[in-house]
Amino acid sequence: MPIKKIVFSGPESTGKTTLSKELSEMLDAPWVSEYARYHLHKNVFQGEKTLKLICAGQLNWEKFYETRAKDFLVCDTDPLVLAVWALDKLGYIPNFLEEAVANHPYALRFLCYPDTKWLPDPLREDGNRREVIFEMYLSLIEKFNLDFILLKGNFDKKREIVDLEIKKFYF
Repeated sequence: MPIKKIVFSGPESTGKTTLSKELSEMLDAPWVSEYARYHLHKNVFQGEKTLKLICAGQLNWEKFYETRAKDFLVCDTDPLVLAVWALDKLGYIPNFLEEAVANHPYALRFLCYPDTKWLPDPLREDGNRREVIFEMYLSLIEKFNLDFILLKGNFDKKREIVDLEIKKFYF
């Protein structure tokens, strides 16, 4: 039976890491963290070149953890996040990211709405633009015809939605 990959997308500080870690623990599934954090702690952002390295690193991490998964793989991020970042920072989406979004499907995608408190972090920079960024997600989700489940509300409400959707789809 193929591994069911579950991903969390959305603007920064909307709960992706917290919710994906919790779901990973609940399902006893490997958790794939955000490669961009690892990469950007050691390297300066250099536009498309950096995005290409981050995308490759993220997808390699997914492949690595997928070999260790039994039923599920839970991902904190995906190429869609990088496509939104590219669109916002570069004004366009490089072809390799378009291909990555189109060719790396997920069984279930949760899109986190920016209605939780923004928490500062050295790699976060768009606390006042999360709604604008969210609209970019919706635009690209439509462009790539991706299915998603909206997570809206406080963390307890978002957890409740995740739990209900997981049970509905898989149990």
